[in-house]
Amino acid sequence: MIDRESKRILIIRTGAVGDFIFTLPSIRAIRKRFPEAFIEVMGYSERAILAKNRYYADRVSSIERHGISFFRVENSELPKDLTDYFGSFGLIILYSYDEDGIFSDNLRRTGSLEVVTIKPLPPSRDQRHIVDYFLDTLESFAIHGDDPIPRVFPDESGRDYAVRFFQDHHLESGKDGFVIAIHPGSGGSKKRWLKESFVDVIDWVADRYNAVILLISGPADTDAVNEILRNLRKAKPILVQGGSLVQLAAILERCHCFLGVDSGITHLSAAVGIPTIAVFGPTDPDIWGPRGNNVSIVRKDLDCSPCTREELNLCQNQRCLQLIGVEEVIEEVELVLDCCKILSV
Repeated sequence: MIDRESKRILIIRTGAVGDFIFTLPSIRAIRKRFPEAFIEVMGYSERAILAKNRYYADRVSSIERHGISFFRVENSELPKDLTDYFGSFGLIILYSYDEDGIFSDNLRRTGSLEVVTIKPLPPSRDQRHIVDYFLDTLESFAIHGDDPIPRVFPDESGRDYAVRFFQDHHLESGKDGFVIAIHPGSGGSKKRWLKESFVDVIDWVADRYNAVILLISGPADTDAVNEILRNLRKAKPILVQGGSLVQLAAILERCHCFLGVDSGITHLSAAVGIPTIAVFGPTDPDIWGPRGNNVSIVRKDLDCSPCTREELNLCQNQRCLQLIGVEEVIEEVELVLDCCKILSV
């Protein structure tokens, strides 16, 4: 049982963009349980910023600060500044495997009153969505979550950035046709839909709806995005690259629809609340799918999909993605945009 009187709480969460977003409902449940507490989130700065002052955390900090590595070594001499820092928290919640307990034991050595470790992945046969797994785990500590949907709230500076972006590109969302965001990339190369299929969808959407396409390119997407741009016949997308996740979230918030694959940006889109279409192949959307009030999943029901990580590494043909036709994705886009047209009348 966690002490209800904890006044300073630190939540340590690393992982990819999607992993962090999946944790947001849990962070919000902790905030609800401890409404008067000071809550800090430690993680990769560019991701943790999504939680800063947006109904989640009072402060965010970087896990990459100097000296953290000493906490992963048994019986190491811990830096005084970090010992004082970690020791100032009455409760530390660590999302980590930490199988040997070294990290958590070193955190306890700092004088922190309570350290709780939560494994970042459910057991292998567990079919719960990852968000539900995190929330259910907190239930054992009498922390109750009543909202299983991750929500990202862009701050004022992010929204100002998005307004300038739309102005600079002469876009007025909702007036001159649809603005569609598309992100063809993913941190896992075997989660990506065919580039030529994205080309066909982009050209169709631009022609059918006179839509403006925002083509999102992350650090690992340059080659794929450039190939898509080279092969487009009609569409002339606006490239979105650089900037922070908060700025990207604010841009997505102004779009009518998003199309992507199993990626962190797809989860970000769903979390800002816009209609989100996600093409899934080897991963299980029942566990890893984006959660939101308007999310559509396009996938093939095959005996081999979803598959384990080991099976995915051995897979040579990616039938689960190759067999998803352009028409199937277009149908979902059409449903979303036609609904938007009806609502705008």
